[in-house]
Amino acid sequence: MLAAVIEGPGAVVVRQTARPQTGGLALVRVTQAGVCGTDRKLAAGAIPVTPPRVLGHEMTGLVEVPAPRGTVPAGTAVVVNPAVFCGMCPQCGADRPNLCARGGLLGRDVDGCFAEYVAVAEP
Repeated sequence: MLAAVIEGPGAVVVRQTARPQTGGLALVRVTQAGVCGTDRKLAAGAIPVTPPRVLGHEMTGLVEVPAPRGTVPAGTAVVVNPAVFCGMCPQCGADRPNLCARGGLLGRDVDGCFAEYVAVAEP
């Protein structure tokens, strides 16, 4: 699949990459993605990121492959939450995933949505 990948500060290229492995996540086909200031800062090196990383965290899409225990069926249009969280720590268990110590951001800490497909957790 094609993806916009940061390979280092100031070096973002569009190239072929492997389709994401779901590993218990849902596979979503990206229909729209937006570029924001965070993406620009990541690309410029102002916010650290470990390359190579597929950028992007603001998107809509269609569920291609549902999560194994999910409730959102294939073909469903979705808006993706860009927050990444473990779902198992005390903060996640108390419905405060924004405070997850292992949390992060799609496109910064895990591969994002500037690609044909992205693997994401189902709410």
